[in-house]
Amino acid sequence: MSDTELKKAAERQTAQIIKRELDRRDYEETAWLKAFKKAKGNETEARALYVEIRESDLLEEVYISLKEKVDQRIAEAEWYRNEQNKIKQKKSETKKESSLTNYEKQQIKNKYLKSVESDVSIKPNHSEESFLDRFIEGKIPLVISYWVVGVIVPLIIYVIASAVNPDIEAIIMVLLVIYSFFSFIGIWKSAGNYIRENDPPFWGYTARVMMIVGILSSIGNLISGR
Repeated sequence: MSDTELKKAAERQTAQIIKRELDRRDYEETAWLKAFKKAKGNETEARALYVEIRESDLLEEVYISLKEKVDQRIAEAEWYRNEQNKIKQKKSETKKESSLTNYEKQQIKNKYLKSVESDVSIKPNHSEESFLDRFIEGKIPLVISYWVVGVIVPLIIYVIASAVNPDIEAIIMVLLVIYSFFSFIGIWKSAGNYIRENDPPFWGYTARVMMIVGILSSIGNLISGR
């Protein structure tokens, strides 16, 4: 595989990495700050600029990593071939040495690049995260964190549990208070991300205020026995 083909492989892998970052809103901090500043707070424009900035930063890193690993495979294969030749030389009492042909090097490159074609794990420090991990870290969009996790889910739990057995309402309230503390963490962080990434940040501050009011209200209801 020529250097041009290696660069194309790096471009494809870079595109996969950037697409995953955009889909998950899991941006590389330095590149996102540059894009957000350049877009003057417009998130849609910042996402478009992020692609250009991130590609410029990441492409060479991916290319170098691919090239180093291909070269390493070739070096390992050559070492193995030379070791095999040494054994043969001892047996035949000859001093003839051999190394990999260009065709064999080409085959090693092709085989390795195929193995990494769909592997985007070259991106540092980015492992697959569960929904729970992303929620706790505030990476879930605020509208989902607040309305789905903070409002709809506890409401459904309360309605279903009360309909099944009204006598356990007190237990349900205790569990919902515990759940509220859990959801408070994720929504608070998600709101913080919203505040940093949007102008005006009104809904981020509103979500935080509503969460504080909700927690205090739940504690009050629990203490009063309602």
